Amino acid sequence: MQWTASRIAVHCPLFTNRLPCYNALMQMTAEVTQLDTLEFANLLVETILDKKGGDVLLLDMQEQVIFADYFLLCNGQSNRQIKALVNGMLEEAKQEAREIALSVEGDADDGWMLIDFGAIVVHIFDPEKREYYDLEELWQDARVVLRMQ
Repeated sequence: MQWTASRIAVHCPLFTNRLPCYNALMQMTAEVTQLDTLEFANLLVETILDKKGGDVLLLDMQEQVIFADYFLLCNGQSNRQIKALVNGMLEEAKQEAREIALSVEGDADDGWMLIDFGAIVVHIFDPEKREYYDLEELWQDARVVLRMQ
């Protein structure tokens, strides 16, 4: 159902139950300002490629975990590139998708950083750490949506 200003006004009379109003506004806001989750994942993948990141893997985690819909994994070849990938994704998410990360974890000097966008969790590794932690093996039952090497 599409929510219009007149439909919201009908459901939101002043001083009455405000739950329908809140729900209508939240749905309308989501429709107007946020990309579909896969469109957002595509935006992040494009950013990784623009920043010369490598070994991109997008996993559908909807049947494996309850805290995210997708995991996006990629490699950076140096600490500087890992930082550039993280900063690029944060900036593109904010500007193009109006998404702000819930948290950013790790440090490029440690070889692994994580960006939590809620529905999408992004893991940025140096190749050595990625091989060591081997998330692909850990989550082998997840459906591969995209793989670019």
